[in-house]
Amino acid sequence: MKVIESTRIRFSDLSLRPVTTAGAVPSDITRLNMDRSGALEKLISTDCTGVESEALAEIQFAFVCFLTGQVYDAFEQWKKLVALLCSCEESIHKRPQLFIDFIGLMFFQLREVPRDFFVDIVSQENFLTQTLQGFFSIVENSPDVDEALRSKAQKFKQHLQKQFSWDFSTEVGEDAPTIVED
Repeated sequence: MKVIESTRIRFSDLSLRPVTTAGAVPSDITRLNMDRSGALEKLISTDCTGVESEALAEIQFAFVCFLTGQVYDAFEQWKKLVALLCSCEESIHKRPQLFIDFIGLMFFQLREVPRDFFVDIVSQENFLTQTLQGFFSIVENSPDVDEALRSKAQKFKQHLQKQFSWDFSTEVGEDAPTIVED
């Protein structure tokens, strides 16, 4: 199927190329790529014209386009946006209301999909549990997090554990401890 350019959905560019700054030392480059706050701030300032709620609007738009229109590119954009917001350690302190609203948005979106929707058929891994585990870890381990955000995140985590039986206690992927046998 060929997409007519004038009818293509124009999502924000969230290319995952490494973030760098001129003259950055390796530790700064690592920090910039682990904490995606810089990418979120760039998205808000450019594509969202400085209005942080427009980032949430794009998450909602992508979700609706996928759910009702079955547009796979919209699903991929939704996943990228969710992953971006779940990996912003610095922005959690700067924009707590954005993340409180993000949790509410995710709560209602997850009510619309089946329990096993996010499970990869091949690997049996759930990308959303891994992504949200990182988000919950940031909220729980950051000392200066807004208390309303911390409370809402804790309630959302408990809801997901009860509703979907998701386990956020085990480390997954590259964060898991390496077991060395003798």
